[in-house]
Amino acid sequence: MHDRSLNILCRQYFRLSDDFAKYKNYLSALVSQLFPCYDKVFSDITFESSLYILENFCSPSKLLDADKEILVQTIAKLARKGYNWALKKYNARYIFAVLRDEEPFRLITPEEHLKAFEKARLNSSKISA
Repeated sequence: MHDRSLNILCRQYFRLSDDFAKYKNYLSALVSQLFPCYDKVFSDITFESSLYILENFCSPSKLLDADKEILVQTIAKLARKGYNWALKKYNARYIFAVLRDEEPFRLITPEEHLKAFEKARLNSSKISA
């Protein structure tokens, strides 16, 4: 009885892990359309500091226009690495420099959206295989 329950629980865990990877890849593909090179700035799109940026700034220009002190304090709090660490990141332009040098914000065509979705789907199927 317990072995069967444990087996079911393990299968459910792996299904949820696979689903998480799929959605994370899909989110990465969509975000890269608005924020080119976002993955170079934030190594994991699901970190709290990354999600804060995505929730509060709808384009690179809005992010570049953000109040420095508020942004540094918020990133420091969410990353739990301290104000000086966040300020160094800001001053080193890890958050903004990459975005400035890439292509500007643009709307994507439905075909580009489908290609990005297909790429994310293929990447997630490789992970689950």
